[in-house]
Amino acid sequence: HAPNIKFYATQTEKDWAAKTRKSLGVGPIIVWSLAGSAVHKTWAGLDAMLASILLGYPSSSIVLVGGPECVILEAGWENEPRVVKTSGKWTIRQSLSFLAEADLIIGPETGVLNAAACMEVPKIVFLSHSTHENLTRDWVNVFPLSSVGTKCPGRGNDEAPACHQLHYSIEFCKRDDNTGTAQCQADISEGLVWETIEKALNHDH
Repeated sequence: HAPNIKFYATQTEKDWAAKTRKSLGVGPIIVWSLAGSAVHKTWAGLDAMLASILLGYPSSSIVLVGGPECVILEAGWENEPRVVKTSGKWTIRQSLSFLAEADLIIGPETGVLNAAACMEVPKIVFLSHSTHENLTRDWVNVFPLSSVGTKCPGRGNDEAPACHQLHYSIEFCKRDDNTGTAQCQADISEGLVWETIEKALNHDH
């Protein structure tokens, strides 16, 4: 079986995406999908990593995508033109159309990342209730990140690699006291994420 998951943008959408990419400069252009549909689908170190990318890659731009509820995650970057805040502004089709113009896609287990599964663009996925084996194994050019040592209701004392549960609240998840995110996301270190970003942007897989 050769999976081939693809989003089909219209020519008008492709033209819009290319024009938008051109307006952002030479790049690299990073698309960051901020959050998914459940409490565990957002990573804890967003702001620190955005700052690291902007400093480490002076010509880069970071396009933040998400629904209206993600606007709160964009707070604090209002005066930074290289952070493009599109949450609640772009439609889902605009977000997906722009993926082909990115140099790197980052995010949790979301529809945006799933839509990019078979694209050649490198992508970093923050795994939470899934594992590489049952989600990203057949994806193209993917860097799956998962926590190690996480203790939570679904994983016990890190006896399982993921909880494999659909969460509709925090009831069967564990919230990290320091970050407010799911424990499995807080346990993915900023150091690991930065190292992976550098690998992905330098095509070192």
